[in-house]
Amino acid sequence: MLINEFEKLSLKKFKIKSILPDATILCLGKRRSGKSIMRGENVLMYDGNIKKVEDIKIGELVMGDDSTPRTVLETHSGTDKMYKVTNRKGVSYTVNSHHILSLTYTGKKIIVDRKDRQSYQVRWFNKQRCRLEHYTFSYKDKNKEAVHTEAQKYWEQLTDDLKVDIPILDYLKLSKKYRENLLGYQVPIQFQEKDVPIDPYMIGYWLGDGTSADSNITTQDSTVLHYFAHNLPQYNLFLDMFDSRRYGYRISSGYGQKNNVFLQTLKDLDLINNKHIPMIYKCNSREARLKLLAGFIDADGHLGKRNDLEITQCLKHERLIDDIIYLARSLGFCATKHIKKTSWSHKGEKRYGEAFRIHINAQGIDEIPTLIPRKRAKPSKNRVDALVSQIEIEEVGEGEYYGIELDGNNRFVLGNFIVTHNSWLVRDIFYHHRHIPSGVVFSGTEEASPFFGDFIPDCFIHSEYDPVLIESIMNRQKRKIREAKNSGKSDTGKLPSNNVFIVLDDMLHDAQNWKKDKTIKSIFFNGRHFNFLFILTMQYAQGIPPELRSNIDYVFIFNEPSVANRKRIYEAYAGMIPSFDHFCNILDACTQNHECLVIKTSGNSTDLKDQVFWYKAEAHSNFRAGHPKFWNYHQNHYNQNYEDEAEQDQAEVDKLKRKFAKTRKLKIIVSRQGEVVGYKQESD
Repeated sequence: MLINEFEKLSLKKFKIKSILPDATILCLGKRRSGKSIMRGENVLMYDGNIKKVEDIKIGELVMGDDSTPRTVLETHSGTDKMYKVTNRKGVSYTVNSHHILSLTYTGKKIIVDRKDRQSYQVRWFNKQRCRLEHYTFSYKDKNKEAVHTEAQKYWEQLTDDLKVDIPILDYLKLSKKYRENLLGYQVPIQFQEKDVPIDPYMIGYWLGDGTSADSNITTQDSTVLHYFAHNLPQYNLFLDMFDSRRYGYRISSGYGQKNNVFLQTLKDLDLINNKHIPMIYKCNSREARLKLLAGFIDADGHLGKRNDLEITQCLKHERLIDDIIYLARSLGFCATKHIKKTSWSHKGEKRYGEAFRIHINAQGIDEIPTLIPRKRAKPSKNRVDALVSQIEIEEVGEGEYYGIELDGNNRFVLGNFIVTHNSWLVRDIFYHHRHIPSGVVFSGTEEASPFFGDFIPDCFIHSEYDPVLIESIMNRQKRKIREAKNSGKSDTGKLPSNNVFIVLDDMLHDAQNWKKDKTIKSIFFNGRHFNFLFILTMQYAQGIPPELRSNIDYVFIFNEPSVANRKRIYEAYAGMIPSFDHFCNILDACTQNHECLVIKTSGNSTDLKDQVFWYKAEAHSNFRAGHPKFWNYHQNHYNQNYEDEAEQDQAEVDKLKRKFAKTRKLKIIVSRQGEVVGYKQESD
């Protein structure tokens, strides 16, 4: 076969199960594949604007689920089987088959007194394994109160974070019981406070019941009239009734005065005959947004029988309606839009047609500061959380998707304020080697962007390279190999029970330490003899010294847009392909749908088909890597509050240092018998 005909279709798919548990693997590129949603879906940007996913560029900021920015590190696109995700309110979005759903579990961790078994049972939802688990504390023949205290301590150390990130295909495999308790969720957004030219309540009221062409409003409510009359003078304005029959009022600067700040603001914000909520009001402090919404409701809304708020607008005002929905959702309220049949009178004639109706509800709508008493929602402690909802998923066939890779926790907010997530590949490799009993991960990004903690105990994940720990693991392996040989269990000393994994993930910032470490070099050269599965992930081909590269068994290469970086990859790992141009063609063909190019460097065959493959990561149910004892050790020894406690301890030390900073140093005189016999002041 001629190499210029060598395309993805002529390549074999790589069999990931063929990787032996003593291999050395290099993953070049980002470890996570991007979150992939259907072309045309809206994404909320950090500045409050909404963009189509296909229009988002590298370096832009999208809105995170905690109202902080997420930087777009990479974008990609392709075609795949698509799924439509719809919540009970009818709000939906469409994603591809590798999408990670961001959900929340409805239950809580509890302690149950099982009197029939004379024990306390701590029950909780394991977000990593997506299932309910329990731990039993028996008080049979024991002090019941002491056992309860022990159970309480165990209960307290369990996480309260019930946010679950699960591949969509794994979600579909869950039982109905678990699916019904895993809900999609929306989040409120916090924007920075900005100065506004006119009071938000008055702008909101004008949007609801003002004349589009000028600054006139209509009202007969004394509370609204009093508010305008009290606040307009700060702008040198006042209310002037011009139509007593229709309760029409003009916001005026006075006869002969030209400086009408209210009218000028409407013009400056392009609101004349173009009603919408300007960005400066839509993306402002919570207080400003609540006031604007209150003004709109007082003008054009009413309180429903179920203590929810309703707003009706004609069909031509869809942009304004969508802005109101945006505003309500950004405040943490549930807002839905429907078309309803309606009627109205025009010059004595009754007319019929359709209009938009918005429903707004959720805990906290009583915080909306409406001035008209009959439109003020009542506090409700029993109100159901309207920001969470069961979801339904349906397959909708093949479609075009666009994806973005992000920093941070990978969760970002769609245009409908539903939270979504990013996906990854390394997890797939680990799934097929989850039987390896134990290991250690060094990850420079884990603290800022948690990933490995879903399937590896946090106890064994480190942010900095530790040569002492690596040397200790190597010595352990040497001992295990020696013991297996001496016992006659294995001629090579290699047994499944003494496999170990080591991961160096994005550790180029610490490269000067591990590159020079003798133990790491020994693992590169002899790792297979000591039963190591050694995985390295990095973004740059030159991250590994040339003398070590020949000891890598498999190289997984993701799409690389930089020609210079492609050339480095080609020269370092893909020399079996006759030319750089042919390498680029193969790389493009193998990575277009977020797949990757796989190069097997450990084989004896010279046939390209036995050396070059393509692969696409598969989704898997939540799993744990390692032996149960591996996880039990973590459960019994890991202190998730270590950093906070360490900071408190350091603060206490600093406090004592300041307290005794001016104290003269004393030398303690101790007798041969160990008794303190006196003190002597030391000279400075």
